[in-house]
Amino acid sequence: MSYKRRFSKKFDVPLSVSISSPSASASQDGRLSTSSGRVTVYYDGRSHSFPIGVNSGGGGGDLSYTETVDVEIEVDTDPFDDSIHNCNNQVNLLTGSVAATETAQVASIEENSKKVAKTIITGFFKNVQADISGQILQLGQKVESRLMHLREQSKTLLAKKAQMENDYQRTRARYMKIIEDLNHELEHRIRALDEPIFKMVSTVEGESERMINADFAEIASVIAKENTALSAQIGAAMTKKRAKQAISQATEFLRIQKMTDMAIDRSTISELRAESAEWFLPVCFFEASEEKGLVKQDCTYDKEHLPKEVVKKVNDIIFSDPHRKVEMLPVERDNVEKFLSASIQEAAQSSTTPHDIRVVNTISKLIFE
Repeated sequence: MSYKRRFSKKFDVPLSVSISSPSASASQDGRLSTSSGRVTVYYDGRSHSFPIGVNSGGGGGDLSYTETVDVEIEVDTDPFDDSIHNCNNQVNLLTGSVAATETAQVASIEENSKKVAKTIITGFFKNVQADISGQILQLGQKVESRLMHLREQSKTLLAKKAQMENDYQRTRARYMKIIEDLNHELEHRIRALDEPIFKMVSTVEGESERMINADFAEIASVIAKENTALSAQIGAAMTKKRAKQAISQATEFLRIQKMTDMAIDRSTISELRAESAEWFLPVCFFEASEEKGLVKQDCTYDKEHLPKEVVKKVNDIIFSDPHRKVEMLPVERDNVEKFLSASIQEAAQSSTTPHDIRVVNTISKLIFE
């Protein structure tokens, strides 16, 4: 198969330029004669002139000339098509041979890889076995050498132990002798310092022995009887004193308990005698800040002597508005502060330990600051 292609292109034609310069001459009589110059351009067998005056005057213009060239090419592709067809057949044959070669190569690689893997595994296990055997032998030698070294050290330690025991016995005997000598010397010095006391003890022991073995035994029996009676009377007096103190303490305890019961009876509500009656209940409300911004609120009052509906009503009134502030009257606040100040001063006067003083200071800081 063949095809034709046609194209055109324009080419610029080269130009040739010739220049004649202007000239001037003077005659003998002083006349000046001039001749003008000319520029001549030659192109494509033609010429174009431009005059040049003596005074550099002249004309001019633009010159351009192009020539168009038309080319027609006929291309015969049959030989190329035949070569492509032959190349396609060769490529198909090559593809088949490559596929067969690849299949054979894959089979050969698989077989050789199995052989190589088997060889590597066998060699690896043999190498590991040989390495382990060498390590076992090396460690066995080290263990034997260490055991021999430990046996030698144990013998050395036993010898040092025996030597230290002998040294300890000799040192102990030497220090025991020194301590015994010091004890004897100390005893002699104590006896020398307190010799009158030892003499008095010896004298008292002799006199006691003499009195016991002499006829003064009856006198001693009488004195012992009188001493026994006196001791019994003193013991009875001490018993009466302790009994009196116990009775006084029991009386004081009963008095305090009675006053406490009366104070509780005056401060608590035992029963509601009229539905329209109005009772005032002291309530202690506190609020504490805990971790993570939590706020704990609670109130304490006498709940044992109140009906459940009254307790529920009190809780509803107190906790219905958690942000509600209970304001006290100035007179009530002054009375409460005076009472708390007096109580804190009394507690501070009776505080003796650092813990009690620290508690009183903390209470005062929480209330008045």
